Amino acid sequence: MNRAVGRVADRAAATRQTWLETIERHRHDRDAPGSAEYWSPRLDTASRDELRAIQDDKIAAVAPFLYENSEFYRRRFDRLGLLPSDLRTVDDLIAKWPVVDKHEMAEDAAAHPPYGTYTAMSEAIWAARGWMMFSSSGTTGAPRVFRYSHIDRELWAWANARALQSMDFRNGDTVFMITGYGPHVWAWGVQYALAKMGLATLPGGGMDARARANIVIRYQPTILLCTPSYALHLGRTVEALGVEPRTTAVRTLFVAGEPGMSVAATRQRIQQLWGARLVEFYGCTEASPHVGGFSCPHSQPADGPVSTHLLEDRAGLGDRRSAIAQAAGRRRARADRLHQSQFGILAAASFSGRRLCHFRPLALSVRPHPCAGDRFLCRARRRPHQSARHQDVSRPDRACRALDRRHRR
Repeated sequence: MNRAVGRVADRAAATRQTWLETIERHRHDRDAPGSAEYWSPRLDTASRDELRAIQDDKIAAVAPFLYENSEFYRRRFDRLGLLPSDLRTVDDLIAKWPVVDKHEMAEDAAAHPPYGTYTAMSEAIWAARGWMMFSSSGTTGAPRVFRYSHIDRELWAWANARALQSMDFRNGDTVFMITGYGPHVWAWGVQYALAKMGLATLPGGGMDARARANIVIRYQPTILLCTPSYALHLGRTVEALGVEPRTTAVRTLFVAGEPGMSVAATRQRIQQLWGARLVEFYGCTEASPHVGGFSCPHSQPADGPVSTHLLEDRAGLGDRRSAIAQAAGRRRARADRLHQSQFGILAAASFSGRRLCHFRPLALSVRPHPCAGDRFLCRARRRPHQSARHQDVSRPDRACRALDRRHRR
């Protein structure tokens, strides 16, 4: 018995090491940008064939890693009659791996509290290099808990730095972080990416809108990090203090957590109010907290729908790896359009550009990317059932005191 347990532990450790080595093999420009335009030119301008080779290499490594390190995925492989060696390419993944949704994960969390078995974060790894735990809200079932290691944190910071570089965040910028640093993963990853980039930040938690408005006026940050509705609320508060938001130093409004870029009226009102551009991150805890999609320079054309850029070589984070296999089947979707309102990666070790889901009430379609290399953009559209109440968060009656209470926490 002890010998059998030892063999299982050896396989788990060996596949984990192979997976981490695979991630490192495809991580370039770890600590500084490789060019003025791209953080990692080798990855950010890769051809379609090069991206597919990276994706296939990661899928071949992650399948055995998940089988040996996650009971949830081992049971799933066995139930489907698959061996880890059956998933070696993106084509294998799409053809053979049914979609995993959050309800399947919630059922696992309820059956195996408190963490579930859908991650590869063992108690030993958590004790040795655990970093932080995030959780879904639990409004639709048992909360899905995700524990991250310091390896995950570093990979997260690197991926976000690549996105922020593309979004024209540069030395000389000061970012006003209007967040309470709760379980919402977005701000945490951005904070570590900004540190990697050497950019200055101003903490903005625990304040009301008037205090934050005074910081904008007095200390002149160039980038605001907040939700779309709070950007409007804060802008009106600045106006109430007798200052036009357009005259402040703010040049970029960096938003997430609500429909913003994809809703034309909201996007236009925010940008007109501040005289600044709007950029956005897309992501979610379940699939991958580091940048799932972001606003690259081609995301907001002069006319037509806005889009989000995908880091297609990325597989998610190293130790935690619910996201990798979870990415193997976040939601069912046709290659050109999605039907669910969750956001996730639908290729087990990559953002393949073929399948995406979204937390917001949107549909996404894929079109060729005008950036260097054979990139893809996902085009954001309102879904037909989206109500008028959700179409535009920019109406004054939506920017109420509840926003202050929520962002003050």
